[in-house]
Amino acid sequence: MSDQDPAYGHNEATSPTSGYNSLQMAMQMAKNAMMTCTIVKVKKCTNQGDVKPIGRVDVIPLVQMIDGVGQTVDHVQVYNLPYFRTVAGDKAIIMDPKEDDIGIVVVADRDISGVKKSKKVSPPGSRRRYNIADGIFLGSVLSGGENDDPPKNYVQFMDDGTIKIAVDEGKTYVQVKKDEVSLKVPSQSIYLRPGRVDLGMKDAPHAVVTVDGISEKVFAVIGESD
Repeated sequence: MSDQDPAYGHNEATSPTSGYNSLQMAMQMAKNAMMTCTIVKVKKCTNQGDVKPIGRVDVIPLVQMIDGVGQTVDHVQVYNLPYFRTVAGDKAIIMDPKEDDIGIVVVADRDISGVKKSKKVSPPGSRRRYNIADGIFLGSVLSGGENDDPPKNYVQFMDDGTIKIAVDEGKTYVQVKKDEVSLKVPSQSIYLRPGRVDLGMKDAPHAVVTVDGISEKVFAVIGESD
């Protein structure tokens, strides 16, 4: 004998007791077969950050199904879903999904396989409706992993108008704000402001000496850095 629980359909104890209940069960089964939007985890992505056309992801839905007696049933993996990328003509932001990303899949109301293949107006590939095989991965909504770690590489738009592009957990960055651009790497920094360049730290105290004499625009600090 198997230790697994037996499989049940969507029928409940009252489903066969009347014509109304039987019809309600049939309608519920039809409605349960419709997928519109769900949360998934990425299992595989065909692209790895290279300069390539938009790739595909394999995902697993995270919200389990429930049968007629309340037992949970896992979804199977879904393959070959296109994913969202910010694109305008020949310009793009390339940031491909990674394994274990948790995000949203929206599901088309008809079979989109023809359009996926031709990228043109096409008839539906079959008569299926609201099937997750016709889903599109829109991107992450929850951080992946048990530790919920912050991003290590990021573009940050701050409320004061500052824009920061950082890598290496923020140890290396370029930051742009009104009238100032700063560049930072471990143990070194540069600040550019109208009429002034600071090397090593902001408002560096020592004017740099050039072949033309002491600079009035370039300043530096020796043996220190902020």
